[in-house]
Amino acid sequence: MISCIMKYFLGMLRNIRIWLPSVVAVLAFLAQTGCGHDARALKDIFPRGDIFTVWAHSDIHPRGNAEMIHYETAVRDVADYIPGINAALVAGDIVMGSRSAPVQYPWFLSVRKTAAIPFWCEIAGNHDAEDIPSFLRYTGKPLHYAALFGNVLFICMSDEVYDHPTQISDAAFEWWKRLVIQNRDKIIVTMTHGCLAQSGLLASFDWGQRVEGSERFARVLGEYPIDMWISGHAHTPYYMNGKWSRPFWFKNILFIDVSAIRKNKGTNIQSYILVFSKNSPDLAVLLRNHETHSFIASRSLRHTLRHPFEWDGRTGGAVVSVPQ
Repeated sequence: MISCIMKYFLGMLRNIRIWLPSVVAVLAFLAQTGCGHDARALKDIFPRGDIFTVWAHSDIHPRGNAEMIHYETAVRDVADYIPGINAALVAGDIVMGSRSAPVQYPWFLSVRKTAAIPFWCEIAGNHDAEDIPSFLRYTGKPLHYAALFGNVLFICMSDEVYDHPTQISDAAFEWWKRLVIQNRDKIIVTMTHGCLAQSGLLASFDWGQRVEGSERFARVLGEYPIDMWISGHAHTPYYMNGKWSRPFWFKNILFIDVSAIRKNKGTNIQSYILVFSKNSPDLAVLLRNHETHSFIASRSLRHTLRHPFEWDGRTGGAVVSVPQ
């Protein structure tokens, strides 16, 4: 009898990496909600200035011409109400697929110009991965790369296969691992389309929203924490909990689901503005509703980075590493 009980508990422990993230995601979902809109401009929220701002968004992929207005609305809101953003992160699913790529990539590149954001970091999501040559040609980016802004290293990792889970090769993982280990003196932000199974996000409850082989990354993060992991894919509306998580099994890593621009039934046109303050480890993560031209105060948060942010105010954005 005792041996049977021991076998049962040992089996549970062996599978903890599978069921624990799902339990946390459900608990996050059940811990209910709030609203509260803040229509102030960034200069009023951060009157001292000396900030570096990043527009983090994903899942644009319009299903037809009628849905192009969603991204156009978001870009117009950014241009009119949040001018001066320094960089943009696009966490995948720019286009709907291979058939729409010849129309939607030129449209995407044209629309975003009006936001007047000088630096862009894009990755391919599962929809973009249906036509990887088009992603490479139109964005001018490799599938995996790292870009440096001041002392912030953004590691950008695309979907490599047209499938629901995000698939990242072992070669790309080893490249990411080396960057994480060799850049302990920098603020490190990783961006993928799917989330880690161990992220604690609501999306981690669904295998199709995860990075396949997430345990590879989790093992490294347990020993070498980064500052933030950005993902998309899930289209989780802002009024649901589980869009961000700081799970206790990692050391102060913020996981955040920045989706989605495309408006589905019951969702809004939404994204995040990340505000780094010079000479400070304080990061503001502001959820933006582009339809109401306001930040959702109750869904925004502060995060303490491992290092104070440093930037000369001018340079940055160059690709500094790609997998060999």
